[in-house]
Amino acid sequence: MNRDFAPIPAQRGRPRRAAFVALIAVLPAALGLPGCGLKTTPKPATLVLPPTEGVTLRQQDREVLLAWRVPTSSSEARWGGLRGYIVRMERRRLYCPLCDPIATRTWRYARDDRALTEEAGLAYVRYAAGAPREMLRFQVSTLFGAGTGAPSQGVALESVADVPAHTLRWQWLSPGSAGSRVARLYWEPRREQIYRILSAEGRLVERERFYRANLYRRVPRSAWPMAPLNPAPLELLQFQATLGGAGAPALVEFALRLVDQHGNEGPLSLPVTIGLERARP
Repeated sequence: MNRDFAPIPAQRGRPRRAAFVALIAVLPAALGLPGCGLKTTPKPATLVLPPTEGVTLRQQDREVLLAWRVPTSSSEARWGGLRGYIVRMERRRLYCPLCDPIATRTWRYARDDRALTEEAGLAYVRYAAGAPREMLRFQVSTLFGAGTGAPSQGVALESVADVPAHTLRWQWLSPGSAGSRVARLYWEPRREQIYRILSAEGRLVERERFYRANLYRRVPRSAWPMAPLNPAPLELLQFQATLGGAGAPALVEFALRLVDQHGNEGPLSLPVTIGLERARP
């Protein structure tokens, strides 16, 4: 027999290897993995509704004023319309924020609830300020027709501040145009506290911090607005307001709230009433 064409002896282990390869080939099909030809029912996507945005919290006299941004009309249409809001509050010890809450409470408001006030795209609601040495923490969720939105980021009021009341004064400055006039609203400085800083020479120097102010305007016998006239607390001790003009009311009222370094407001001052007829000699 020609040795070059001798039959090759059978090698051990080949049948086992072939069986193993065949098992690997059919295993994905048996498990229903993608690409194996089996059709699986897709799982429905989880609907994630947007969180409430623009949530702020500040003290106003002996109450806290919680505010948040009202969803736009396009958001309402996308998520089945606006139904209301859920507000969750926690009372915690000021010096132990990681301890369990002293108390929790949840409110559910319909959009037309009397406790809510909508003004300039914001929703407002008032609560009691609580006791000293307690921290109040709030979260807001929006109720849509399609479900409940994700909770907002938490906002907290660390402790109740004692912001004093103050007095507002006014005087005419100069005539305006088209029957209008400019009034100057002013108030005396009120010191909030004395603190010490380290000077460039390395000495402790005392400094004074003064209260800022928010001004509010209304027509007599109407409700005071939630938001102040000024977009940011006033550091100067005066404000110029233009009164009169076409379609303007004959009388307007102004009042002032002092504002501390944390943005907390004190009681509303006694209002001053200003009308164009007062400018006549």
